[in-house]
Amino acid sequence: MKNNVLIVEDSMLTSQAISFMLTAHRFSVAGVAGDGEAAVKMYKKLKPDLVLMDIAMPKKHGIDAIREIRAMDPMARIIAVTALYSPEKRNAALEAGAAAVVSKPIDIPELIRTIENLLQKI
Repeated sequence: MKNNVLIVEDSMLTSQAISFMLTAHRFSVAGVAGDGEAAVKMYKKLKPDLVLMDIAMPKKHGIDAIREIRAMDPMARIIAVTALYSPEKRNAALEAGAAAVVSKPIDIPELIRTIENLLQKI
């Protein structure tokens, strides 16, 4: 199973926690981006198998970054992550091209299941 994950999160503490959790579950962290603009550049360079994309970020909103990544790679697997969960935000992320939406605080077993399900479709 391929398992390179790009973490896009503007909180260093949160990105470190997610990175630790992923490696503990035998996933490989391809890279960490602190904003949507860096996420698009890193996706292009690293070609990860999956992206965990925070929605509310500086420089480029997560929804816009999802759209850009999906425009360059229609097969990109992206999980949107948001602390400001609402049906409207969920729908916006899915319409932009996210395969799933996970709310913060992150339910680790749910996130792992979601990642595994998406990676099995490769």
